[in-house]
Amino acid sequence: MGFTPIYMDIFYTFWLVFTCLQLFFWGLFFQRLVWQKMKLNAAKFKKPAVSIIICARNEAANLQKNLESILQQDYPLFEIIIVDDASNDETRSVIHRLQAKYNYLKLLRVEQKQQMGKKQALRLGIQSSQYDWLLLTDADCWPSSNQWVNKMMQQAQQDQNSMVLGYGPSWPCPSFLSFWVRYETMLTAIQYFSSAIWKIPYMGVGRNIMYKKSEYGKFLNFDKHQDLTAGDDDLFVNEAAKANDLSLCIDSESFMYSMPPAGWLDLVRQKRRHYSVSHRYQLKHKLLLATISGSHFLHYIGIFVFIGSNIWNFNFLVIIMMRLLLVVQVFLHFMYKTKQQRFFGFIFLFDALLPFYYLFFAPALQTKQITKWK
Repeated sequence: MGFTPIYMDIFYTFWLVFTCLQLFFWGLFFQRLVWQKMKLNAAKFKKPAVSIIICARNEAANLQKNLESILQQDYPLFEIIIVDDASNDETRSVIHRLQAKYNYLKLLRVEQKQQMGKKQALRLGIQSSQYDWLLLTDADCWPSSNQWVNKMMQQAQQDQNSMVLGYGPSWPCPSFLSFWVRYETMLTAIQYFSSAIWKIPYMGVGRNIMYKKSEYGKFLNFDKHQDLTAGDDDLFVNEAAKANDLSLCIDSESFMYSMPPAGWLDLVRQKRRHYSVSHRYQLKHKLLLATISGSHFLHYIGIFVFIGSNIWNFNFLVIIMMRLLLVVQVFLHFMYKTKQQRFFGFIFLFDALLPFYYLFFAPALQTKQITKWK
């Protein structure tokens, strides 16, 4: 560092600290997910009855398109409860037509909304459910196979746990936006699945989560976050999940797909709604996520700051490449493990763009509430 100004030496020391944190996360913390064996065994398992709950607000088109793939699940006993959340479209007509064919399809309706978001509808669906096991998804999602319910329940029975976090990937489309959404969905899953493996569960996705009503009933009024539009899925897991009573199901037949946002503005609205609830996470979870994203951000800031300085040497490049190779290795193994289409080249680009993405959405972390969902 002979001719480097003293402040550059100090910044370089900080950069090494943040980069070492990144090496820890990608070289150890996330590695347990990609190497841990999660294969479901073929042994017979109990198949208790399941209540599938879907809250829908003006989702007639999606229900028309997606609901039959859920109704046709290969599982001995289940009911599907559609909660019409004060819709003003053809939701009821769509459900009534399907009820003529499927007698285990039930329709409830919120006539007058009394609070923001879908918590009121979800609470109604849970209270009206016939069975103890609840499986939640969204109207704009469809299962990857007719084994969705089977696989989620098999995971719960195999591990003897009362909550299962499933995976909800974005459907692959030939656009840059679609690649970005798939990348970010994978990154989010890698983070919350890995945290769950390390006994620090902090979130799940509402389009693919299962739990027992008898075990988690006291959390299902969502009392602590009724003032928020979102949060019925990740804040529920953040508050209720027990480290030793939680399973992960990433079998490719258990996925719940959704279409990527139609445009960048839709993505911005979606992500702002998600990030706006993170200030309600437990402190340990906020610190964990801040460390992961903050060290990533400062790692790349340092790379840009050092351009043109004599810090750019062989050892510096080795450290950068070591981290980048670990990132790519985790992503590729996760794609292989979940049998998803690989997009190797985009990982390098998106990893470098992600710090700017964090910066763009940083104000949403302080947003207290967003007042509408659909």
